[in-house]
Amino acid sequence: MNSEILLYSILILILLSTSLANRINLYSTTMKRTYLYINSKVSLSKNVYLYSLKIALYSILMYIAVVLIGNISDIDISILKFSTNENIFKCFIELIASLMININIFFLSNILIISILLNKNLNKIISDIKWIQCDDEYSIYTKIIRPILIGIVESIMYSCILIKLSIDVLNIDFFSSIIITALVYGICKALMMKDNTHKLVMLMFGFFIAMTGSLLYGVTENIIYTSLLYIFNISFWVFKR
Repeated sequence: MNSEILLYSILILILLSTSLANRINLYSTTMKRTYLYINSKVSLSKNVYLYSLKIALYSILMYIAVVLIGNISDIDISILKFSTNENIFKCFIELIASLMININIFFLSNILIISILLNKNLNKIISDIKWIQCDDEYSIYTKIIRPILIGIVESIMYSCILIKLSIDVLNIDFFSSIIITALVYGICKALMMKDNTHKLVMLMFGFFIAMTGSLLYGVTENIIYTSLLYIFNISFWVFKR
């Protein structure tokens, strides 16, 4: 059990590292020197270099995570089916309900805490948050492909795998596992921000999406609908004004 708990802890650290990897930029001296060296060998634009570096880092971290998961617990591939009970219409209704619940809880919580308690302009704060940068030159990647990939990977890692490991390895009940997973996801999102108010907004965003996503996964017994929930919510930060 001790070795399993150790692997579980390492997996959480990998998830934290994955979120922090999104903050890679060319402002640091080391990154600039690395880019200049690679660009002297192979002609690359800064954006292509950054996107390639992030994809490589994400791939390495996810590979390590999958290896750890293989050593801890088996994942039933039936979770990747559209529905285990073939009631697709019911699952889509539950998806829509989860999406509406998540959106309402997120904005109501932000209005209460940010607008009322902290007396700050919520619209401006949300507009100032730069999580997923959009690049018109690579619009298909930044606006469509990347949000979809992030939604799929994060829903599987958090609302499926972490929940399963919490129950099977740590013997934590389902609802407690949801709270723990939601906190981990929320902290990951908060760590990507520099401003404290932005951290608070992203903490609530991450917590509520992981909580509703995990509940949706528990109800539908497959990850497809949870991935769609993550994708819809993540897309908000892409197309917001």
